[in-house]
Amino acid sequence: MNFRHYCTFVFAGFIGFLIAFVLFIGHYYFHELGHILLGLFSNLLLGYIPKGLHLTNWNELWGVPYPTTTKFDSIINTYLFAFGGPIFTVIWGLLLATGLYKLNRFKGKINIFVNIMTILILFIYLVDAIIGNILFGTDNWINGPILNWDDYPMFSTIYNYQGLFLLAIMTIAFGIALFPYMKQITAKFNST
Repeated sequence: MNFRHYCTFVFAGFIGFLIAFVLFIGHYYFHELGHILLGLFSNLLLGYIPKGLHLTNWNELWGVPYPTTTKFDSIINTYLFAFGGPIFTVIWGLLLATGLYKLNRFKGKINIFVNIMTILILFIYLVDAIIGNILFGTDNWINGPILNWDDYPMFSTIYNYQGLFLLAIMTIAFGIALFPYMKQITAKFNST
């Protein structure tokens, strides 16, 4: 690999990381948006107008804040409100997988490694929605954990690191998928 290809690879990896980071943080906002929209929709169907929306329990990743809890001062707790976040998490995963699959089709060539990583990304979002939010979280019909993390230490350890694992996989997948595009861009700069 010559120096130009190396620089192109590093640049594609960096751009891939930026895209992955924005999408990773964005999924938390999209998740909470699911609670808000489906909560409002279900309450309006019941003839009730929720009052006092608050995004609470903020976390940070490398200085970038993201919400993890949606609360209303006054709302009828419906199934759509409870499951709105996991539903939107699955939708986010499907949109991300579809976008990555389309990005991976550079001039008709498909990188099978990126397709495998795309399926893995979708799987992680499904696991996050079901295990992290519904079974061990508060996005369910009892508004509290169904299972306790302390009773399942293996799941707890895996889940605590799944975010960084997902971010790493997304970075690699986007970096590899972007490499042919970056190579084409750098070739245009070299020809001028």
